[in-house]
Amino acid sequence: MKRIAILLVGVIISIVSLYFALQGFQLGKLWESMANVQIGFFLLMAVPYILTFMTKVWRWRVLFHPDEKRFSTGVLFSSLMISYVPLPFRMGEVARGAVLSARTGTPVARVFSTILVEKVLDVLTLLLFLGISLPFVPLPRDLQGPATALGLVFLVVALVLLALAMRPDWVRRLVALVAGRLPARLGPRIKEMTEHVLEGLAPLSNPRIAVKLGLWSLATWGVNSVAIYLMLLAFNLTVPPMGAVALMVATNLGMAVPSAPGYIGTFELIVVLVLKVLGIEESAAQTFAIVYHFVGLVPVALIGIISVLQQGIGFASFRSNGDGDKPTTDKPTTVAHATPQRAAPTRDKR
Repeated sequence: MKRIAILLVGVIISIVSLYFALQGFQLGKLWESMANVQIGFFLLMAVPYILTFMTKVWRWRVLFHPDEKRFSTGVLFSSLMISYVPLPFRMGEVARGAVLSARTGTPVARVFSTILVEKVLDVLTLLLFLGISLPFVPLPRDLQGPATALGLVFLVVALVLLALAMRPDWVRRLVALVAGRLPARLGPRIKEMTEHVLEGLAPLSNPRIAVKLGLWSLATWGVNSVAIYLMLLAFNLTVPPMGAVALMVATNLGMAVPSAPGYIGTFELIVVLVLKVLGIEESAAQTFAIVYHFVGLVPVALIGIISVLQQGIGFASFRSNGDGDKPTTDKPTTVAHATPQRAAPTRDKR
């Protein structure tokens, strides 16, 4: 019942967001903008668009150090793309981990710890990009000062969080200090949760692996920013490169807001608001928001669905323990026609 309530809240937020995002929108403006698209920039965008997902795959492999050679690009790619199928309760992420576990014989807990680190790295990198970009985004004069200050805050927060991730003993001491002042039932639970998080962050304690992960994270969001910038140029929208970076960060961090599957409504509202702040006329911002969401959602969702069909995934792969983080067991979830016969396969069986 709680999950249904959360879903309903998300749907309501999406409807309200879509209403405010597309107020006064004229469908004719969409066709007009599409007719004037600069095809060269649009086609060129495909290169960084594809690289965004490939860099995520290559980073994911590093997270399995020292066993990364066991994981082929094909298996990692198909598993990753399943997470982009727009399903409620983030069940795509659950299936992603369950499928990789079944395909490779890797314990579910190990797989989900890598996904946890991936999300932490994404947030840290996005905060870093936001901190760097905000001071250089051409904003109205009354917003320039606050934006610069906010950018510096985000930059400091990202660096502090990264330092803590690389020094787990500091985190344990800090959590122990805080937990000791909390009620008896709450303190131990926070300590236990912290240990689970630190287990996932263990690769960051190895300087060589941490550098690799950091570089792949920078590459992922760097090429994604380039893709967005090229798409803005394709639609004849004059936005500086740092504006494209700010738009990328806002849309990705905005995905934390409860919404309907596929982030419908909230995504469009964020894009429209950011572009209006950057001086783009509202109808042009609305048109770009619709096309941008379509390009960012539909192709990858289709690839994810194809991956689901190829793997022959059963409903068990989409079950969670109630918090949407991982399946209820540490045993690999059954995936029809995909369960490995040995613990360390070296090739993609598709």
